[in-house]
Amino acid sequence: MGNTTAVFDEMPGIPLDLMRDYDLAALGYEEAEYLVTGTASSYELKGERGEDGRWDVVPAAEAPFRTRIVVRRPSDPSRFSGVVIVEWHNVSAGLDAAPDWGFFHRAASAAGHVFVGVSAQKAGIDGGGIAEGIHLKLLDPGRYAQLDHPGDAWSFDIFTQVGRLLRLPADENPLRGLTAQRLIAAGESQSAACLVTYVNAIDPHTEVFDGYFVHGRPAAGLTIDGVFVRSARPGAGLPRARKCSCPRANGSVKTPECLCSCCRARPTSSCSAARRRGSPTAIGSVSGRWRGRPTPTPTR
Repeated sequence: MGNTTAVFDEMPGIPLDLMRDYDLAALGYEEAEYLVTGTASSYELKGERGEDGRWDVVPAAEAPFRTRIVVRRPSDPSRFSGVVIVEWHNVSAGLDAAPDWGFFHRAASAAGHVFVGVSAQKAGIDGGGIAEGIHLKLLDPGRYAQLDHPGDAWSFDIFTQVGRLLRLPADENPLRGLTAQRLIAAGESQSAACLVTYVNAIDPHTEVFDGYFVHGRPAAGLTIDGVFVRSARPGAGLPRARKCSCPRANGSVKTPECLCSCCRARPTSSCSAARRRGSPTAIGSVSGRWRGRPTPTPTR
């Protein structure tokens, strides 16, 4: 499912990172930025988003894209662990940011893991998301004017195609001579919601990543057409509130995507287990840990 692998080109110079206040070289790491260009597919949902986390989708409209990735790798290639952490950049504050790298960069660099940050969503490039901030084209117009994102409905396949690039042999991928043995997708907050949908709907068809770090997510995944907050869509208006039926909620008001503490633990807030070749690595859930459900056997 989806298109063939995209192509990449290294961008000259070092990207400006508003989130970093430390010397990357002091960690023994180096950084490079790449343009990634290709044609991505959107998806359509078949049936309902069931509570079992098995959401069936089919490819829909295609669109060209040009985004960027940031690669941080050990300066000494012999330190490479074989693990590549691929973070879905967070755009909630209007930035194109990597909060998970900020949380675990010392542990990841000490272990010799490679990090790849993906500008998967449109708001981080062009703005127009939940909050307005310093998106890439505002941060450095000359550097990022060439980026072209068709919209978040295509973000899932863009993320997949970056993963496929990283799976290529050492002389064909953007890791500068390194070969990935394990790909772990990571995402925090809104990006974690994106990964919930990715795990449930896209991963069964693509099987690019070996595991997922789903960190600090809300109680629902992104819709398959790329909407995180439904009321953010122009003309949609605010969702109508209703009373929570859970007796522990004491009649509190909730929206259709209930965020009350009692409802967060219901099956609708859990994603399906990662489906992998051999033993999966599945990390993260609402509580910040894997829920321990048995891994379903995929139909191949």
